[in-house]
Amino acid sequence: MRDRVVVIGGGIVGASIACYLGRRGQTVTLLDRDPEPPREASRVSFAWMNARDKDSRAYFELNRRSLHLWHRFSDALEGDV
Repeated sequence: MRDRVVVIGGGIVGASIACYLGRRGQTVTLLDRDPEPPREASRVSFAWMNARDKDSRAYFELNRRSLHLWHRFSDALEGDV
C-alpha cells in the first residue's frame, strides 16, 4: 500500500503538487481554508525565489524550460490555464 499524502494549501503550488502526485498514483488529500477553488492570482508571489544570482544564460534556460513545462501542464489539464 502506498503512503497517503496531505498537501496543505490549494493555491497554484499546492494544487500543482497534488496534481503531480495524484498522476503518479499517490492518494492525495488537498486541504485549504477556502472550500471553493481559487479564482484569482496568488496572494504571495514566489518571484523572490529567483531574485538573486541570475546568470543570464542559466536564467534564460530556466525561463525557456518553464515555458515548455507550462504548455505541458496546460495540455495535461485539458483546459484553459
